[in-house]
Amino acid sequence: MPTTSSRRAALRAAAAPLIVKPQLVRGAGKEKVRAGLVGCGGRGTAAIVELMAANENVELVAMADVFEDKLETSLRGLREGRTRVNNYVGGTVLRDGKPHKLTKEEIVERLINGVKVAPDHRFVGQDAFRKLLQTGIDVVLLITPPGHRPLHFEAAVEARKHVFIEKPVATDPVGTRRVMEAARRARELKLTVLAGTESRYSFQTKETVERIHAGAIGDIVSLYCYYMAGPVFHVQKREPHWSEIDWQHRNWYSFVWICGDQLVEQAVHQVDLLNWVMRSHPVKAVGTGGRAWRRDANPLHGNIYDHMTVEFTYPDGVKMLSVIRHYPRLEHIATQIGTEVIGAKGRSNTRDLATSSD
Repeated sequence: MPTTSSRRAALRAAAAPLIVKPQLVRGAGKEKVRAGLVGCGGRGTAAIVELMAANENVELVAMADVFEDKLETSLRGLREGRTRVNNYVGGTVLRDGKPHKLTKEEIVERLINGVKVAPDHRFVGQDAFRKLLQTGIDVVLLITPPGHRPLHFEAAVEARKHVFIEKPVATDPVGTRRVMEAARRARELKLTVLAGTESRYSFQTKETVERIHAGAIGDIVSLYCYYMAGPVFHVQKREPHWSEIDWQHRNWYSFVWICGDQLVEQAVHQVDLLNWVMRSHPVKAVGTGGRAWRRDANPLHGNIYDHMTVEFTYPDGVKMLSVIRHYPRLEHIATQIGTEVIGAKGRSNTRDLATSSD
């Protein structure tokens, strides 16, 4: 899972989709940007905290989720200013063009004052996202399990909404192509679209990548990325009244069709970062993987792998090795999440060549 410090760096990304209304540009009123959230789990709830912490000119006015209990739990925590707030205290945002360290008090105040979701703007069910998109929101945050993201993104673009789309954008090639086509349509409509690949918004990473591109470590020889950690979560019990589709949604990380597996759902950050370093995408991939501790007989384990290794080859022949591993328990286990770029004149972990800090 991405670290708290990298999520703090992404606060600037959360603020980026805010499209200033004409009334504000002309100084004609105090109207705020109206945001809607699709997907009210832990990541979606945290995204609202990030968004409001990063920009005071926004209100949350609509929420949508498949499950009513998820929506109500998220809304209650946001309204009371007690949801994940401590994770973002001390995070840096830009205020009047200058870095500013956030305090707990100002984050809580923004949540309490900015969460204005009326009862008729709380939508539940598989079609909840469509109802939310029919409201007067300006920007929508798409943070459901990724298997649904292509459909939701297409609908958001056709509804002419500015979009924050969490990573990964899809779980398979068909979904990815749908997102790419919708992105082209968004560009035609002059909509703002921001993705949740957070490394792009880290001051340290941005400066380091610029230095690598300028030749600081010479020609790139090889690249490595690692995502060796625990699973995002497991639902520990299946309630008798849950249908199979309810079960797979509540335990979504364990099912390939809706999660995409660990490479797609988590290690996408590292792969995206090294593609940025290379200024290209791989043209070949060879991988192996399997299930060491996940067991078919255990319904909690779903059908995703718990380890995989992929060798990517770029157009110039440079190779990148991606090593991925889930551990059922993290006690006495050496976890590793990060990247390494080997050059003819040196090496970098993609953050160590910067003079600035996040």
